[in-house]
Formats: sequence, C-alpha cells, structure tokens
Amino acid sequence: MLEDGPLITVIKWLKIRHNIMMTAEKDLVGKIRLLRQIKPRKDWVVLTKNQILGEEPTYRDRVSAILEVFPRIIFGYKPAFAGL
Repeated sequence: MLEDGPLITVIKWLKIRHNIMMTAEKDLVGKIRLLRQIKPRKDWVVLTKNQILGEEPTYRDRVSAILEVFPRIIFGYKPAFAGL
C-alpha cells in the first residue's frame, strides 16, 4: 500500500477542518434562529424603558416646561419672580 504524500495529507486535513467548521457554523446559525424566537415579556419591556429613559412626563410637566421656555424664546429673557 502506498503512503500518502505530504500534499495529500494537507488536503485531507483541510477537508476535515472545513467539515468541522461548516458543522459548527450550521449549529451556530440554528442556535441564533432559536434565540430570535424568544420575545421579552411586556412588563419587562416597560420597566426597562422606564429605567433607561425615565418616567413619561405628565401633561402638567409638559405644559410647565413649555411655559418656562416660551418667554425666553419670544422675549429673549428669563422671568424673574419677586417674593413679598
């Protein structure tokens, strides 16, 4: 029986390595597809959004912010309040 030459040995090794890599890639793609199916619970989404962005401003907060900025935009100054 003839022994394989060094080139044939390298080619066989590369084919084996390729097959292993392809199998690993297919497994990874399969796992990613499974992970895509996972959906977060609605309460977790709302809680996380509030933690990151803060609470939603109320109507009163929004109106107050508009009234605070409005004089600066129109008249170019800050209102000053004097206490008695």
